[in-house]
Order: sequence, then structure tokens, then C-alpha cells
Amino acid sequence: MNHGPSARAVRWWPHTTDMRIASYRLRCQRIVEHLRGLDMDVGLFRPEDTQVPAVLVLSKRYDPASLERALQCRRSGGTRVLLDLCDNHFHFEGADPALGQRAAVLRHAVASVDTVVVASQALAEAVRSESPGQFRVVVVPDAAEPPFDTAHPWRAPRAQFRLLCLRQWLRGTGVPRSRRLVWFGNHGSAGTDGGMADLQRIQEAMHQAHRQAAVSLTVISNDEAKFRRITAGWEFPRAYLPWHADSFSPALRLHGACVIPVGLNPFTRCKTNNRVATALLHGLNVMATRIPSYDEFAHCTVLDDWAYGLGGYLHDTERRAKDVQAGQSLLAAHYSLDAIASRWRTVVEA
Repeated sequence: MNHGPSARAVRWWPHTTDMRIASYRLRCQRIVEHLRGLDMDVGLFRPEDTQVPAVLVLSKRYDPASLERALQCRRSGGTRVLLDLCDNHFHFEGADPALGQRAAVLRHAVASVDTVVVASQALAEAVRSESPGQFRVVVVPDAAEPPFDTAHPWRAPRAQFRLLCLRQWLRGTGVPRSRRLVWFGNHGSAGTDGGMADLQRIQEAMHQAHRQAAVSLTVISNDEAKFRRITAGWEFPRAYLPWHADSFSPALRLHGACVIPVGLNPFTRCKTNNRVATALLHGLNVMATRIPSYDEFAHCTVLDDWAYGLGGYLHDTERRAKDVQAGQSLLAAHYSLDAIASRWRTVVEA
């Protein structure tokens, strides 16, 4: 191994390179590409590399073997080691020993690295509470993920076929776009309640809305069987679309409002604002349970008021248009890729 770091080299070592995983797309792949475009020496770390980087970012990667490899770089070449977190893996429910071990491993990793980068202020508070000895905790939010259109529909024919079926189904329901509701995200996380099952929290409110004027619900996620179990017997039209990079954005824009019910616990209160941001950038209104990262969007969303959100708000065309415009302005000012990549640059060059 070279005993000096590669001059100014910054390397990310993500826990996955699967583009379906939001943490990789938003906090690694897009940031690396953007900083590389600014002529920075950035890229992905390979454990077999013989030259150590000046800075190594462990992106949601804190298993003992990876941490030890990172600390080897620090010992041999002075590498500054950063740990990037976007979920509160200190918290888990139940008695699963594997999850308890995961939390213990994370505490050790947090105490061992030079800097912890977190995606929300609430997560920063959790890190400081769980590891009082780690004084260097920096908040860098997710970059907002803008709409896109795939230019190669033949690249993912199955995803495009499902998208076509959804579009035709929505037309067939007769529900206007303004009253088409959508929920998107991972179906759930190990060791904590929530995810897709949180839709049951607003089931009655959606039924009430449908009785006044028809609504539909689309779920874009990664567990169709769970969707069918959760929504069995519901009164209003509902559909499922498997998440796919080539169909997600155009599918989202077929809808008028995004619903984000959340069961509050120490895990969910640390979540980022990326679902609110993504919905607003796609021109959708947002109705959600309030968590700390949603507070700054209170002026342009409906938080903790499902009766109004799924009632009068769906009929208030003027307010809904103003809310989307205000939300997009806020995101352009503070959560663009330029703005977030600049914050990352400050952190890695500190």
C-alpha cells in the first residue's frame, strides 16, 4: 500500500451501487458525478486500490470489515474518514439480536471516524445522543430529485408496459388527475413499523374523500403482495406499479397529490424530506404527517390535517397551484444538486 494519500482524491464507498436504492442515487452517485464535473478528483473506492485517498466517505457502510479497511487507510496514509448516514439504525423494535448487533456496530463506527455526515437535523441529534464522544457531526440534506423522461423505452420494456397499463387504468377510472393520489417508497424497513402499511392510518380519510368525489390511489413500491394484503376490500380504485428508474418519474406525473402518512417513532422522525421534495418537483401537492424535516414545507403542504387535505384541499385549485410553486421555489433555492454538492464539497475539503 502507498503510504501517502492520493493528492486531493476523494472516494465514496457506498453500501450498494443499486440505482433503485435512493440513498445511493441521492447521496453518492449524483454527488460524485456532479463534483467530477467540477474537476474534482472524486470517484468510487475499491478495497484493492493501492493508493489511499485523501478523504474516504463510507456511504451507509459501517460493517466491521469495511470500517477496518477505512481505518487502515487512515493509519497508513492519513486518510480522513467520513461516515454518511441517512437512517437512524440505532433504533429498532422487537428483540431481533441481529438488529441489536447492527446498532452496536454503528455506535462503534460513529465513534471511530473523523466526521459523521447525516441527512437531517433530527438524525444529527440521534447520533450525538447515541455517541456523545463524536463531536464532528455535519448535516448535508439529500439533493432534490428532479423529473426525467426516459429516452429509450425499449431499454426496460416490462417497466414501460406496466406504465402503459397504469396510464390506461387511470383513464378508465374516470378520476381527474387532481384527485389521483399516489404513495411511493420502500415497502418497509427491518426493525421498525411503517412504510407502505402506514397507508392504513389514512384509510378512512381516503374513503370519506371518495364518498364526496371519486379518488384513486396508486402505490409505487417494491412489494406487490403486501400492497394487495393492505388494500384488500378498500372502496376506491387502487393500482400498484413496481418502482423502476425508467417509469417512476412519468408515472408520478400522472397524479395530482402525494400522500405520506407516517407512524412516528425514533426511526421515522429522522427521515429526510426527499419524498416531499420529489413530489413537489413533479408538480404534485403533498399531504403528510409532520416530521422535523417537513417543517420548512408547512407553508406549501398540508401537514397533520387529513380531513382537510383529502377534503377541501383537493377542491382548492388556486391554493394547490400556489403551493406547488412555493415548494419548487424553496427547493430551487436550497436543495438543488448545485447547492447540495457545494455543501458536500465544503465537507470533504474541510
